[in-house]
Amino acid sequence: MTSVPRLSVGLPVYNGEQYLVEALDALLRQSYEDFELIISDNASTDGTEEICRRYLATDRRIRYIRQPRNIGAAPNHNFVFRQVRGELFKWASHDDLYGQDLLLRCVEALDEYPDVVLSHAHMAIIDGAGKVIQRYHYSLATDSPHAPERFRSLLFTYGGDDFYGVIRSDVLRRVTPHGSYHNAGRQFVAEIALHGPFYQVPELLYFRRDHPDRGDRNPTIRAVCANLDPRRADRLRHPTVRLLGEYVWGYVAAIRHAPLSPGDRLRCYGHLAPWLLSRAFPGSSQRIEDQVSPVHDQDTTNVDTVVAGPGEGVFLISSGLPKKRKRTTEATPRVGFFGLLGSGNIGNDGSLESMLAFLRTSHPDAELGAMCSGPEQVTTRYGIPATPMRWYQRYEETTSGAMALTLKAVGRLFDTLRTVRRFDGSTS
Repeated sequence: MTSVPRLSVGLPVYNGEQYLVEALDALLRQSYEDFELIISDNASTDGTEEICRRYLATDRRIRYIRQPRNIGAAPNHNFVFRQVRGELFKWASHDDLYGQDLLLRCVEALDEYPDVVLSHAHMAIIDGAGKVIQRYHYSLATDSPHAPERFRSLLFTYGGDDFYGVIRSDVLRRVTPHGSYHNAGRQFVAEIALHGPFYQVPELLYFRRDHPDRGDRNPTIRAVCANLDPRRADRLRHPTVRLLGEYVWGYVAAIRHAPLSPGDRLRCYGHLAPWLLSRAFPGSSQRIEDQVSPVHDQDTTNVDTVVAGPGEGVFLISSGLPKKRKRTTEATPRVGFFGLLGSGNIGNDGSLESMLAFLRTSHPDAELGAMCSGPEQVTTRYGIPATPMRWYQRYEETTSGAMALTLKAVGRLFDTLRTVRRFDGSTS
């Protein structure tokens, strides 16, 4: 290892004695060795300190820092990043497992693709004993070259393990530190995605452990936020509305500060309105299980082999995306869009694009249509049937004078009837 390691791995931990040894072994056995491991012990009260000091005495790559008091998970994550020296950085969790080639493959990807800001690998979920119980299907468009599409995907598509990828340190220094409000991790990843695309290594090398003591298993928004920062437990200074409001404002601030063109910035803002509307529907927040599939008896994944080696340490992913969930209602929903769409207005078209993406993901069988000012453009670009918003629109360039006034008056009456008929029974 060089005097200044190329990669820094930060491991914030609190009372992690149950799984910490397994995680440390998996990290220290990595085939890529040019890294430092920075452990920030958040004033643990169990055997975490003893374990860390034992490993500290045997591996010079480890730096161990013990916090004098519990500062919360989010400040501890931010603290460990401030200690890094490497040009690349990765957060690691004390209860997860890591394939032996995880760091190597992620670093290679960042070297091969200079525009990529974060690289990660395919993931499976393991139980307390380390057995694979579910395969995760990653379906986010974080590899898109277009920032608004990456941002839209992180708003509307569930799941994602990007937080534990290998990230360029200079990019992390330009984003807002990890917050402690509701769903702060998701907003944090979305802000990173505004700085560049992600790359997913097509190998199963990351194993996320699911167990009852995980911080995100807390039953309420306040409990989750208090785990991130103990100050959030104060209901007077941190009411629930503030925890939710900071979440929304985090996205707004991320768009404001990101290195985007004016057009891309407007498109990102345009995605927020339909996203807020989608959050109002019951069941809009879904757990990671919606993106995983059960492991069958014939599944041959050997976690011990992937983590410790030697031998076959690579499992290629080729199963594709999961099938769409079946709707529980028999009636096909009809959704109509009405307004100045397809006319070149970036804000209006960006909102339409976002809402279509949400509907096609959450309600793939919905019948879509539009009455708008640019029907040909809407049909060509978005693939939905569209008709002119104004009946008189077709005569605007060929009539004038008294005839034009007459047609316009008749057209307004006719347009009212057309609109009612078009959207009768629809959700718009």
